[in-house]
Parts: sequence; C-alpha cells; structure tokens
Amino acid sequence: MNNNNLLLGSYYEIYKAVLVDHRMPDVELMPFMYQGIKLYLELLNNDNDIIKYIQTHQNQSQNEIVQNLLHLFPHYGLGDSQYLALINATQIKD
Repeated sequence: MNNNNLLLGSYYEIYKAVLVDHRMPDVELMPFMYQGIKLYLELLNNDNDIIKYIQTHQNQSQNEIVQNLLHLFPHYGLGDSQYLALINATQIKD
C-alpha cells in the first residue's frame, strides 16, 4: 500500500487554534504540549513577563539584558538572537 497521506488526528485542530486563531485548543493535550502552547500564547501578549522585564531594565546594556533573560526565563526556550529581537522591538522610541 503506497499511501502518501499523513493522518494528523487532532493536530490540524491544534495547529489552527494556536497558530491561526491564537487560542488554546479545545482538544485534550499532553502536558508538555499544553505548557508549550501556553508559553507561546503568553509571548504573543504585549504585556508578557519578558517585555515587562525589558521595559523596566532599559538602562542596562543589551548584553546584560540578554544574559539576565536567558537566566530568568529558560522555560521559554528562546536564544540570544530572539531576545535581541524582542529588545529592539520593545525599545521606547523618542
């Protein structure tokens, strides 16, 4: 049998809910998926903990902020380049 179709089960529903609709899916999730989706959806909010930290520490150098973010928020799984992008997007414009 040569069937090239991939059965996704409820993964299409999860994909659409999270990446398209930016909401928690209505299907039951494994704990690690639930936690990962929850963190992703938190990152989409403009007032998440990472943005708040960046805003309150703008007097520090970017390198200091990145080092602190890597230490304080390892559960997000972000790297230095993602944090730098968030810092640059968050800077208050004069």
